[in-house]
Formats: sequence, C-alpha cells, structure tokens
Amino acid sequence: MTVHVPQYEALPPEELPTRITQLLKEQETRKRHLIDENTTLRVQLEQAEQQAVDMAEHLHENELLLYQTLHLVET
Repeated sequence: MTVHVPQYEALPPEELPTRITQLLKEQETRKRHLIDENTTLRVQLEQAEQQAVDMAEHLHENELLLYQTLHLVET
C-alpha cells in the first residue's frame, strides 16, 4: 500500500529516509520536553499540596490559640 504525502512527493527518494529520521528526532525531542515539563508540573503540584496542608495546620493552630486566649481572658 502506498501513502502519498504531498509535501514529500517533491523530495527525491534518497532524501526521504533522512527527512523521516529528522522528523522522528524532532518528535522525540518534543516528547522529552513534554515529559520534563510534566515532571516539573507534578513536583510543583506536590509542593503546592504540601503548602496547603501546612497552611491548614497553621490555621488550625491559630484558631486553637485564639480559643485558648479568649477562654483564659474570660476566666
């Protein structure tokens, strides 16, 4: 089965393997960049989630201290 790709029909047959190899390398490079970006985003997400947990703990501690302070003032 023959596939006709207009942009490559103008290329001489001996240049096709080189062009295909070049396109595959470019695709692999883009894939690696996306994987790296995805990894970076996952790390940032994990850090943001940890910050949210830390902030919730601090908020809870502050509320507890406020309650204790107000309770001590009342007595």
